[in-house]
Amino acid sequence: MVTTTCFLCDSKELYLAIDLGFHPLADTFLKKEQLSQPERHYPLNVVACKKCGNLMNGYIVPAEARYQENEYSYDSSNSNVAISHFEEFAKQATKIATISSNDLVVDIGSNVGTFLGKFHEHSGSKVLGIEPSSNIAKIAEKNGVKTIQNFFNAKAVKEAGSRFGKAKLITGTNVYNHIEDQNEFAKNVNKLLAPDGMVAIEVPYAGTLVDETLFDTIYLEHASYFFVAPLKTFWAKYDFKINHVELNDYMGGSIRFYLSRKEAESKQVATVKFKTDLMRELYQIKAKGGVIIGIGAATKGNTLLNYCGIDTTLLEYVTDASPLKVGKYIPGSHIPIKHDNDINKKVITHGLILPWNIGKFLSKKLSPLGIKFLVPHLKK
Repeated sequence: MVTTTCFLCDSKELYLAIDLGFHPLADTFLKKEQLSQPERHYPLNVVACKKCGNLMNGYIVPAEARYQENEYSYDSSNSNVAISHFEEFAKQATKIATISSNDLVVDIGSNVGTFLGKFHEHSGSKVLGIEPSSNIAKIAEKNGVKTIQNFFNAKAVKEAGSRFGKAKLITGTNVYNHIEDQNEFAKNVNKLLAPDGMVAIEVPYAGTLVDETLFDTIYLEHASYFFVAPLKTFWAKYDFKINHVELNDYMGGSIRFYLSRKEAESKQVATVKFKTDLMRELYQIKAKGGVIIGIGAATKGNTLLNYCGIDTTLLEYVTDASPLKVGKYIPGSHIPIKHDNDINKKVITHGLILPWNIGKFLSKKLSPLGIKFLVPHLKK
């Protein structure tokens, strides 16, 4: 299925961002007898939404082909790194969602139940897995983890609710990014989650993918690569707020966020959202052939540049009027500093104003250049 509409905002304004050619399914390991059989290859590319910035696979392989036609080969219990990570995540989620022995924790794409086992250890809670791969679900059952063998769809949610009741916590680790129908997912979460319940999701972070050119984290098994800002807007449609978000090094760079219906957003959410909004805007400009410079070698600008990881891959140089700064380099990012008079208006298309507190003044002063200015913290 070719992706023609954004999974989060429904916009049809998509553009090709990355093209890696044709590939087989990366997570389907072949048996010897399959070597003599035809092997299907699919286009592996990423498209970006011009409206909200969400990144998606440009071609979606049917979920049945990804997880049910062949034996699934990943077993989370075989990785000491995964076990240690799930231990930490379960301890944190138990505390944040205030899980007790009377509560139900449901894990989507629960694999062999390693993550759920940690919740039971820490809180004594009831646990339930929902896992589409039949061979993996059978292993989970043998491990003592009750598992519904199905995708996270309306049928699975109905069965879970009738047999086990509402969930105090719904989790998904490296699975939410495999789901293309985000609206169905959100509706099913709403049906299964208790009124005071929370959702804890961890997925590879799109910002890390882009910043570090991690093209090998792009798989046919995936559907989306997430930034915070589009997620915040999407979940607000279903009356959910992101009330905690953090970045970690798992899977080469992941984002973990918690959703609830009542809790107010933390300052951390706003901070991460600022970074993802700005970086998405800069990358979109570059993708369209734009050339960006920084305006004003300000101290506050240096903090912004280093926090966001902005360097010469995004900014050609930074300009300033002070002879004490011209000819030097920005600390950390090592972006060269040139004089304001050296701006080539025939080449430069955008200027990121770093001393945003005097953004209006600098925009007016440099308006004869005819370039577009970006002012951080300025509400649009």
